This record gives sequence, structure tokens and C-alpha cells, in this order.
Amino acid sequence: MIKILNYEEIDKNKIHGSYVLIDVRSEGEYRQEHIPNSINIPLFNDEDRKKIGTVYVNESVEKAKYLGIKATSKRLPMIFKEVSDLDKKYDQLIFYCARGGMRSSSIVSLLSSLV
Repeated sequence: MIKILNYEEIDKNKIHGSYVLIDVRSEGEYRQEHIPNSINIPLFNDEDRKKIGTVYVNESVEKAKYLGIKATSKRLPMIFKEVSDLDKKYDQLIFYCARGGMRSSSIVSLLSSLV
């Protein structure tokens, strides 16, 4: 089941069982700042993120989404393996990114369709 949470809900022990926080932002974003004890499983690398962000701002959201799908598709086998391994160790996997949640909600939807 997919559920959208605020960070405060995690902090106030509203989560039952073991869980892991999965940060799907780029490696650079993760290095810059992240939630303590989270695991980084980036959907795209720093170079792809920069390109996608530039297209998003200067050209179109649709083209940026296309580039995001293209970049992520190369990484899907690795992402699937890492998430599958974590799923065996934890009761719940909590994905996050930044601001709008497009990256985290997209990967959750994709992975949920594979279950």
C-alpha cells in the first residue's frame, strides 16, 4: 500500500515496524544534505539531474519528464535489486526526494506495479 507521509509523522512514531528511509535524489544532493540514517538510491546521476532541471526550467516539463524517464530506465535493474534487498530486511520502505515529490512518487508507483 502506498501512503504519503510528512517527515513529522515518522518522527512521532506513527510508523509501525521496522523501516528505512530511501533518498532517491542524486548523489550530490544526498551529499549536500540528507535525513540521518537514510540510504541513497538515486534515480539519476548529478549530470542527468542538472540537464533535466535546466530543461524543466527553460524548455518544458514534458521534455524534462522524458529525460528523467530515459535517465532512470538505465538504472532500473540496479534500483530494483537494491530496493528488493531492502524490502527483505525492513517492514516498510519510505522513499523521499525534495520539494514536489515527483521522483519519489514516480519510483514508488513503478515499483508498486511490479509487486
